[in-house]
Amino acid sequence: MFVMIGAANNSQQLAMNIHCQRNLKEMFQATQAWSADNANKLLPINYQDASGYRYWYWKILPYLSDKKAIYCPDNPLVIKNNLLSPQRLSPLLPGDKAETINCHISYGYNQIMGVSNLKFSNLKDPGYLIFLGDAFRPYLRPYIPDWLQSYAPVHSKFAQYVTFDGHVEIHSAETLGLVKGNNDWHTDEKRWNNR
Repeated sequence: MFVMIGAANNSQQLAMNIHCQRNLKEMFQATQAWSADNANKLLPINYQDASGYRYWYWKILPYLSDKKAIYCPDNPLVIKNNLLSPQRLSPLLPGDKAETINCHISYGYNQIMGVSNLKFSNLKDPGYLIFLGDAFRPYLRPYIPDWLQSYAPVHSKFAQYVTFDGHVEIHSAETLGLVKGNNDWHTDEKRWNNR
């Protein structure tokens, strides 16, 4: 009986990991489509329009075939608020405000790249540079102590990331470096900055 429960839990975890990877790839493709419509520019991390101050994902929502791709099925906030429920047909319901969805977003955008004025064609090593990943905020700020509030190891102590070339990687504190490391995190600025 215990073996069957463990196997069921493992297969459920694997399914959620795959779902998250699919979400990351879909958001990457939506960003590519947005970029193609916007002179090959990188997505801004935030902007202001007539509705107010918004984060990056509002720009790609029209390009997503599954609007719920902004929610990781393993993120505790998504689970707690039942955001993947079949009854909730869209991540945005009538009356939802930017602040509402900002609280539940499951993925963060590399803040260093999100404030650059670069184009995709200017990226030096897109296969190594982190684009989006599991997060508890709509941005990934790879500096201590901000990182400890963004980092979301929701997949059995791991977090998943998509790079600027569209492939997905799985990392832990031991394998992912920050711009400036500390005792728990090593330094790997190239992961976050186009230098």
